[in-house]
Amino acid sequence: MYASLWHKLFVDPFEAIEHFVFNIKKTKINFLQLKNQFAYRQAINNACEAYPPDNRPRGEKDISSIEYHRSIIREKKSISPIWIINKSNDKKYNYTIVDGMHRLAAYQIEEKWDIPACIVYV
Repeated sequence: MYASLWHKLFVDPFEAIEHFVFNIKKTKINFLQLKNQFAYRQAINNACEAYPPDNRPRGEKDISSIEYHRSIIREKKSISPIWIINKSNDKKYNYTIVDGMHRLAAYQIEEKWDIPACIVYV
């Protein structure tokens, strides 16, 4: 929710809460089928491609987070869904990821394309 406020998708926290509570769809997405509809960089093969040294907001924690999620995926444990905003009025991209970039990178590296997601419709 905080990311959506930071991206200025809602006026205030109350509007965001209302929207998230009443307009969320929990599902699985197939990233291979939808990747061209995401405002997201190209396919990656390792954690350093996802977060090159000059683009690591959390330093080495970005890399360790991806590696942690990769181990969870390999062990077939439950992983929290990524959060996506569906902006059907956007001409270029239909989806924006607001939470779960490390999880999405881990899924890509592991070549697992069905990803649990919460889609918020705006």
